[in-house]
Amino acid sequence: MGGLWLVLLAAGLETWARWQARQADLLARDIESRLYASPEWTERDQAVAREVLGGWPDTDADLRAWRELLNHPPDAEVWKKRADTCGELFLFLDTSGRVKDRVIPDSVVSPLPETWLKRCAPDARVFDMLPPDCMADAEAALRDTATGHQIREYPIPLHQNAPPEVLQWVWLPAASDSAVLCVIRLSIWRELWLTFRPNIHHQDIMDFRTNSLGWRDDEVILPRPPGTFRIVCVGGSTTAEGPHNALTYPNLMERHLRREKAAIDVVNAGIFAIGSYGEAQHAADYLALEPSLILHYNFVNDVVSVLDHAEAAEPAFSPRRILRRMARHSTFVRRYLDLWTMPSDTELRAGLRYTFANMDTLRREAEQKGVPVAFCSFARPAWEILSPAEKAFFDRRILNMIWGPRLTMRAYCHLVDLYNRELRARCVAWNAPFLDIAPRLAGGIERYTDICHMRLWAIDDKARVIAEALAPLITATEDTTL
Repeated sequence: MGGLWLVLLAAGLETWARWQARQADLLARDIESRLYASPEWTERDQAVAREVLGGWPDTDADLRAWRELLNHPPDAEVWKKRADTCGELFLFLDTSGRVKDRVIPDSVVSPLPETWLKRCAPDARVFDMLPPDCMADAEAALRDTATGHQIREYPIPLHQNAPPEVLQWVWLPAASDSAVLCVIRLSIWRELWLTFRPNIHHQDIMDFRTNSLGWRDDEVILPRPPGTFRIVCVGGSTTAEGPHNALTYPNLMERHLRREKAAIDVVNAGIFAIGSYGEAQHAADYLALEPSLILHYNFVNDVVSVLDHAEAAEPAFSPRRILRRMARHSTFVRRYLDLWTMPSDTELRAGLRYTFANMDTLRREAEQKGVPVAFCSFARPAWEILSPAEKAFFDRRILNMIWGPRLTMRAYCHLVDLYNRELRARCVAWNAPFLDIAPRLAGGIERYTDICHMRLWAIDDKARVIAEALAPLITATEDTTL
């Protein structure tokens, strides 16, 4: 009889937890529906853009141009003019992904070899132009076009004995006789998730432009002008993010710092999705910019590595490992035992050792060149003071991360806090500057649009906070680095 009551209790708790999860999902969807609609927050974003650029940047000019072209038949001259001017390939597809028509750019401006273009002849399947590991994703993108445009980046082996060329594939709903327009052009990536392509300019979801060195910034003057203090900002999307190059935190920070010292140059060396291993690989590239100081702000892109190494360090029959297996099928375990389904702090510290080893590689290579590296604590939403609706929103947003199903938002915040504490201790051991900016960047949906990215006004606030933390360090180090 006791066993029956335990089964009934477990079933009752699971039913209750699933009902709670459905209610939370409704709250989260409500916030998502008005995330960018609050006049208070949007006006603060607009105010920053007006101050810096005179107005909001044109972030989707490419999408508008393609949609305007769809008002014309494929044989209209405007299609060929756009293809030749921008080096874009246009494919008109039916709902199964077969090519019904195409517009090919002139070979002089096209990055696509003729041998590859032959594969997109009429009646060919567009998926057959892709490597096998990209086909399923492309098929999903084609289906999802019914809900709006889709953007993908695929490494394509275009030439023998050469690295793959990363191409951007944009899928847009088209006229009734051609279900989908597929635009293929050079991606912003030279190496996917590792290196930006030099001299590229896209306006699809942001106004994104790189310089001749492949950084999301203006041209860098080399050699560094005498008397200039140059800061190279290293990180992932939380460094590179912003609707325009001038509206990224490094460039906004430059504006703040120049109010006190004119000879300040800040370079945005952030790369979307890069983690500590990629940053270590780029050490020579950062140092080639002749920095006076390297500034590091990143962690979120190392979470999957930390979890993998931490779980590998657990005993085979660890209770936490068993609970994690249960969490795959139990909403109650995932939602309410989340701090017990993640590895213990001991194992997480073991996982963090690999991240810190990569960061130390960057620090040591910079040290050999006489360049100090300052490390920032990583900011997160203030979980402890969020409303139930905000907590539901961030729990939903974390699922967008590739590792999202492995952590709840509360567990993620616990991991970020552990990283920040361990980073402080590492900086003491390294004799490296530690800028504890995270507590000053706490907030909810008024500041954060997901677990780590911020609204524009908050990006500017982050730039201000880091500038204030950096000012004494600049004063203390400039005499030895100029």
